[in-house]
Amino acid sequence: MRSFFLVCLLVGPSVLAAGKSDIDPKLQEIINKIDARNQEVKSLKANFMQRREMSLLKEPVIKKGVFYLDRELGLKFAFEPQEDMVLVVVDKEMVSLSPKAKKAARIPLKKRRTFLAHDLLMKKLRLVLDYFQISYTQGPDGEIGRTLTLLPTKRKAKKKVQELKLWFDETYLINKVQVTAPDGDVFLLELSDVTINPPLDEAMFQTEIPDDFELSDRMDFIFGPNTSL
Repeated sequence: MRSFFLVCLLVGPSVLAAGKSDIDPKLQEIINKIDARNQEVKSLKANFMQRREMSLLKEPVIKKGVFYLDRELGLKFAFEPQEDMVLVVVDKEMVSLSPKAKKAARIPLKKRRTFLAHDLLMKKLRLVLDYFQISYTQGPDGEIGRTLTLLPTKRKAKKKVQELKLWFDETYLINKVQVTAPDGDVFLLELSDVTINPPLDEAMFQTEIPDDFELSDRMDFIFGPNTSL
């Protein structure tokens, strides 16, 4: 992996970009394989690492936990116990819970508004081509790397994302997402020890909030406060 990053630095990304009707065949093949692999994943369990590099902080903030995905139900981030936080994302809402502190937050997901992490991990990659120009890395021997760079093309996306990078493994499964915000802050989500299609209890994705919890409408997003489209 380290040598691959060196190749990217020396050679740089391909300038071939994706569009709805005009797309480089190699890039189209990558997108097709990623989307095909994604559709094979009905459920998923993995360790996750969230890293934030923010201008207001001297050191990056790193949090870890276990990530769950069920294509029919939603996403769940169960942070390590000391973080006292669980985040669940379903079709209509996002809910965070802090059981020890007895605090919670609920944010409805409006119609036609998408949550970036939800879309990248649960839907087809080609859907983001409405908002981004996409390119791939290529080595000196012409070998295609496992990184995609997406640059926003619409004003709506440019206001919220400066750059989006995706990494995929040898099976074309996305396992790393990095968002650079317009102010330069960087948000990274990386998955490891991935298990594909494990049995998951439906109750894991319930969003009920206990009556004795303090409820808020403010939430600490995985990819920053404005990464919805």
